Amino acid sequence: MKKRIFRLAILLILALVMVLTISLPALANKPDGKSVLNNAIDKGGDRLLATQGPNSGAIPYNWEWLVGDGNFDNGNLQGITATGLLAAYEKTRNKAFLDGAKKAGNVLKQRYAAAPTERPYSQDVEFLVRLCQDTKDKTYLDTAKKWYTVVTVDFTAVGLVSRFLDTNARASLAGWDVASQIRAADAAGFKKYANDVAKELIRRSADWVNVPYGGYDYTNGSYGALLWALHDIGGDFMFHTTIDSYRNYLLANQGADGSWDSDYQTTAYIILGLDAVKGWSKGTRDALSDAVDYLVDNQAAEGGWVYEGYGELPEVDSECVMALQSTVDQSYFPHGLPGQHGHGHGHFGGHGPRH
Repeated sequence: MKKRIFRLAILLILALVMVLTISLPALANKPDGKSVLNNAIDKGGDRLLATQGPNSGAIPYNWEWLVGDGNFDNGNLQGITATGLLAAYEKTRNKAFLDGAKKAGNVLKQRYAAAPTERPYSQDVEFLVRLCQDTKDKTYLDTAKKWYTVVTVDFTAVGLVSRFLDTNARASLAGWDVASQIRAADAAGFKKYANDVAKELIRRSADWVNVPYGGYDYTNGSYGALLWALHDIGGDFMFHTTIDSYRNYLLANQGADGSWDSDYQTTAYIILGLDAVKGWSKGTRDALSDAVDYLVDNQAAEGGWVYEGYGELPEVDSECVMALQSTVDQSYFPHGLPGQHGHGHGHFGGHGPRH
């Protein structure tokens, strides 16, 4: 009897060893959410390097508006698109990404030096401050501060908001525009100015919320961009009522495919905003999970995000990389891993990237 028990025990041990031998390699090779995101970020960074322009033309080391259009002279693309390289570098520590960003940053310094009284694109200022943080080279920060000073001299906080709402009549798109101004002012050290701009934009909500611009309502994207901006200026407490309102609105308006408006850029900014304010209810976590899935599922093999029937926009590639990088250390996958849901493609409906 004892021998039989002993033999059975040996057989059970051998069976267990066989099961572990078969299953452990499979478990070791099974991707987790972070590895999938890391791979997406790395691919996105490679794509941004591949589409960065040469050291020639009116704006060296810039990007095209539409991949393949041959025009590298759009001045408002350089800082925002290079920010995606910084996001990729911050996650991967691939020096090639930082080098590409530095090339763009050095050109921006030259552009400021050549015309120091011209107002900057706010996203160039944001980029230069972030580049300083990643390189420890304070000349980038100095340029950002001097450049944004031009804005504060030309406009009061009230006047800056009026420029986008009244002079330029940007309607619901003004929220996105002004959100970047708030982040740029804050990053450049103009804290009170940034706060005053935010207050004025919120005061004038009736003039832009759900007001179409060019036939399209940009409120979703503007709310996402503003959540990020309000967090940056420390407004989680001061603007908590506004933040709660924006967050609840966005959660109620997410599409079944995980996106907002079936648009990569809009979805990217809402990911950045929802992640920034950290108001994590289960609903917020689920929304972020589905939104991240949407971006990962729709990344092209080359690493970018292509609008069906329109093409690929490097600026949007950058913003998608930024969004994925902001969430990669969180656990946003209650429904499974990214890449397992088969969400639909983005459709360019004339509203795409904002400038």
